Amino acid sequence: MRRIVLGVCVVATHVVVSAGLPLHAGQLQGVAAKTMPLLYDRVRAVGSHLDETLDAGDVPYANLAEMASRAPVIVIGRTRGLRSRLAADEVGIATEIALSVQECLKGPVPPGSLIYFRVPGGFHRFPDGRTARQTLPGFRSVRTDATYVLFLRPIPPARGTPAEVRDRRTIRPYRAEYELAAGDQGRFELQVASGTVVPAPGGMDHPLVSRYAGMSVTDFLVELSRAVAR
Repeated sequence: MRRIVLGVCVVATHVVVSAGLPLHAGQLQGVAAKTMPLLYDRVRAVGSHLDETLDAGDVPYANLAEMASRAPVIVIGRTRGLRSRLAADEVGIATEIALSVQECLKGPVPPGSLIYFRVPGGFHRFPDGRTARQTLPGFRSVRTDATYVLFLRPIPPARGTPAEVRDRRTIRPYRAEYELAAGDQGRFELQVASGTVVPAPGGMDHPLVSRYAGMSVTDFLVELSRAVAR
């Protein structure tokens, strides 16, 4: 269960208000979506801009083996572009990232393909100029033109919605096909220049950070290969 902590900024008066509201992880669906006001209504209630802080809420994973056993798709790829959009239920924001797949370690994703995955949060501007931003503190943002190992799972298509035709040659409005199987823990940046690994969590108290931060890319991929083979 994710939790949103509201940091509300009323631009006209510079008033800041805080509160806590429970929301579902990622897309804010299900029961939470039925009880939570629409994002636009929350923005309008406070003025012209709303800042919300997402709580990851996920149980920390200890190692790659745990994550690999729960992820149906594991890929290595380079991010090519991203865009934020209002979620389908209009309660939250999701950022969708285009990824050029370099290698697939698990699952039916061919190398060289372009896939899209989503992460919770982002920035959205409504037609009347009102804006909202949702962030996930304690986690590094996804960077473009960076190489990542991603632990993914397919997003089930919405009922009654026809399959969407995607143009694989350019970054255009799209709907993500995947989401992170372990929440935002499920992404590791491989820094080619330094040859080291950067986990998504930022705090050293996270087990994935204490175990893998600064590890050589070679050693990381060897452990990952063994984890996938189990």
